[in-house]
Amino acid sequence: LQHHSIKAEIRLLKAKWDFPANLERETLFIPLNQQCFIREIAFYHGNKPLLAARTVIPFTTLVGGNRRLMHLGNVPLSTILFTDPFVRR
Repeated sequence: LQHHSIKAEIRLLKAKWDFPANLERETLFIPLNQQCFIREIAFYHGNKPLLAARTVIPFTTLVGGNRRLMHLGNVPLSTILFTDPFVRR
């Protein structure tokens, strides 16, 4: 969105421990009974939604600097992934 000079606001829709969808679980090799940290956001231009995004973070990923991923609020995930030296991709 920045590439196209669109001013967008991120709105946090959900950030909590929950069970991933079956396809997410299978793709990420998450055990059937394991909850993950799930974050859902939407990009808005004014009151118009432009894009929705969902991030599924397995429990085993949330160690060390990666724990910060649970406390992003309205900060874009990419800001942390590509600028924070303590977060591993």
